[in-house]
Amino acid sequence: MPQASEDARNVLLARARSIADLIESEADAVEREARITRPIHEAFCGTGLIWAPLPHEYGGFDADISTCIEIVEEIARADGSTGWSFFVNLATFSGLFPFMSDEALAELYSGGQPPICAGQLVATGRSEAVAGGYRCSGHHTFASGSAFANWICASQVLHEGDQPAFKPEGSPKTTIALFPRDDVEFQGNWDVMGMCGSGSYDYEVHPQTVPALRVLDGDILSPFAAPLRGNAMLRMGALAAAYSLHTATVLGIARRALQEIARLARRKTRVGYNGPISQDPVFLHAFARTDAEFHAARGRLIAVFREAEAKVAAGDKLTLDDHAILRQTATWTHGKCGDVVAECFRWAGTTPVRNPSVLGRCMRDVQVANSHMLFDPKTLTDAGPLLVERWSTQP
Repeated sequence: MPQASEDARNVLLARARSIADLIESEADAVEREARITRPIHEAFCGTGLIWAPLPHEYGGFDADISTCIEIVEEIARADGSTGWSFFVNLATFSGLFPFMSDEALAELYSGGQPPICAGQLVATGRSEAVAGGYRCSGHHTFASGSAFANWICASQVLHEGDQPAFKPEGSPKTTIALFPRDDVEFQGNWDVMGMCGSGSYDYEVHPQTVPALRVLDGDILSPFAAPLRGNAMLRMGALAAAYSLHTATVLGIARRALQEIARLARRKTRVGYNGPISQDPVFLHAFARTDAEFHAARGRLIAVFREAEAKVAAGDKLTLDDHAILRQTATWTHGKCGDVVAECFRWAGTTPVRNPSVLGRCMRDVQVANSHMLFDPKTLTDAGPLLVERWSTQP
């Protein structure tokens, strides 16, 4: 199975843990400023973790999927918004990197280190082929991780004249363009209840011509896209990276909630309880059940994504059925992590209601994470027929 060596994994996780105290100390400022702080950004770059899955020759550590999940989990445990920003930066460039030309990569690396990318891959913009490249424009939302990103991506519906261009099966053709940060305008409008520090601003791409080498076919998001480079994790594709690392973020939030309630329970008293709730059998039963739910969800996520990674490493491509199972697993894990955080919040009584509160922040962050369109409950419905077929035909 394609896993990083234990020594390499331990080095990367040690680096993630080494910056956790810094992230925790900056968490209130992250929430207040609606973006990660410069010390956090410098820690991401200084440790190199933000480029973990890239090949060594491109500034990374060739990390596998489970190692990347654990890195994101640890950073999100320190602070949910910071973990979200980190996962977006890691996943965005990791998703584009396997499909970019050598010439495009040379431009992105011209600053002397790997780029930091953010942006939106839903095609809400407009593009049209012109002399020298593509004319792009549009309004885009949710530029998570944009605080210190030096390249911003945006997706467009490709046009031919005034009309959208269509593929043979009838869906619109799309493009994904990369812009230097200064070529887009951020709206500064991220004022929300949870994931407050993710910097997920709207942004505007004013009409401009983008060189063809910085414009990718939107079909790179398809399970059938053919990558040019990268390890098995990178060749799993941008969507698989998004499923796994988004879910790693909620794992980290849930882990932190368990830590917070376990510490609080040693001193927390409630009416009708004899002593701290940590000594009460009702709490202990609930905590043991919640702990098991967390570890079951975490173990399932890592196992399913490792299995998909092994398939790619063996030279096969992930199918639509494979993607359905990946999304089913990710959606279910999101829900379980939401349940874990809610149970921890409930046992804390009124303590997390007062700001600032780490547990209160966990509750707000996990609710926002669970609202993401990638993990809509319909993804479970979509996987249902496949699962019924598999179970009904097992010997």
